[in-house]
Amino acid sequence: MTNRYLKDLNGINRKLEAIHKKQMFVEDHTDEYKYLLRDEIRLMEEKNRILDQMEKELA
Repeated sequence: MTNRYLKDLNGINRKLEAIHKKQMFVEDHTDEYKYLLRDEIRLMEEKNRILDQMEKELA
């Protein structure tokens, strides 16, 4: 089951990396930048949820 979590975390990390690359070429305070920030926050929340599940499973 832990392999599934690691696979999900790797996917989230790849998506976060893509967002960070896009943010480098977008001006601050534009709608596109705000959308990228929202996506980044959503992915970080998902990542934290998965890490919490892993912690509970390992405890």
